[in-house]
Amino acid sequence: MTTPLDNCTSSERSAVLEKLEISYLRIDVPRYFSDGAWNWRYQCMIAITSGGHTGWGELTYVRPEEERFDLAAIARRFKNKTIAEALELCRCMRGTVEDAVPETFEIALWDLSARLAGKNILDFFGLKKFDRIPCLETILLNDPAKAAENARLLARNYLKIKLFGDLASDLEIVRAVRKVIPRNCFLTSDVNLGYLKSETERSLSSQQRLDIITDYMRQLRTAGLNACEDPAHFNFEELEKLQNALPGFPIIPDEPMRPGYRLCEYFRAVPGAIYNLHPHAMGSILSALKLAEMIKQGEANVMIGDNSLVGIGCTQWQLLAGGCGAIWCEAVEKTLERSDEFAACIQASPMKKADDGFSYYTGNSVPGFGILLDQDKLKALSEKHITA
Repeated sequence: MTTPLDNCTSSERSAVLEKLEISYLRIDVPRYFSDGAWNWRYQCMIAITSGGHTGWGELTYVRPEEERFDLAAIARRFKNKTIAEALELCRCMRGTVEDAVPETFEIALWDLSARLAGKNILDFFGLKKFDRIPCLETILLNDPAKAAENARLLARNYLKIKLFGDLASDLEIVRAVRKVIPRNCFLTSDVNLGYLKSETERSLSSQQRLDIITDYMRQLRTAGLNACEDPAHFNFEELEKLQNALPGFPIIPDEPMRPGYRLCEYFRAVPGAIYNLHPHAMGSILSALKLAEMIKQGEANVMIGDNSLVGIGCTQWQLLAGGCGAIWCEAVEKTLERSDEFAACIQASPMKKADDGFSYYTGNSVPGFGILLDQDKLKALSEKHITA
């Protein structure tokens, strides 16, 4: 498979990575899911420098107290490698560490490569120009009243709520939120595979499980829901049957799309469906873009998800979302989770999130993903900063 690197000059491909820096922003905002919670996390801004240019990536490091991987040690493996060697290292790392790690280093390397080539990222990847991308704001609260309170503030054209795998309480959340949001707001949800998790339910036949979830979805639709992501564990064949049983109510696969780099050889889209390409679950940006192309060719829709990004990752995925024709981007700035503080570090950006529910492409003369940061301010915001 050809890559943008094939269109770079030999000097750009052989540019040596001189310095890698990691800034750790601590986020002390709990996030709740059907399978647990993140009590706090790091948003790690990764900078890779060569020839006076810096490429960026953002890594969400959840449960860092468990020390699941040594990010500084991983960064040191990239130092003094050429861009071509570093991209190959990313490929070799897949399956050996969490997919978020090689994906984040890869996006930073593509940012750096495009900057060295003097091209904006849309031209560099051969993506289409766009004016704006709809934002999908997300609420992760299991209290119906609190969810409704946040929904009243956040809802514009699209809104996503987390559901938690208990139908009765989930219906309460949907009804409470639907009461306070605009009538034309598209309300989607994510159950994170929360239904049918007991031993008894898992032992049911495939058709029995499909029948139960079809009934659940119809009840949620009556309550005001417009789509549902990952209601329960199903394979692609089962998801197609579920979608056919629920015309006009998209079932959005997320977990089956992970990791994205493994799907490119055999994936087949179901017309009319929506597929979540989830940051930090693709393993490779090129694979995400390839999947987006396959989804569109299959007459289905692409959405770009989120992994609690707050900074540069939001801009990057909004650009990729607009460029690949996604129907919305969930990776948007989060006022309550330090995005406003991070914004003080931004000197230039091609994207601007507005209050009307869209993020607008403004463009600028900065190549790559088009972002310039005040690194001294970023260091001051960070709990710790590491140079490799």
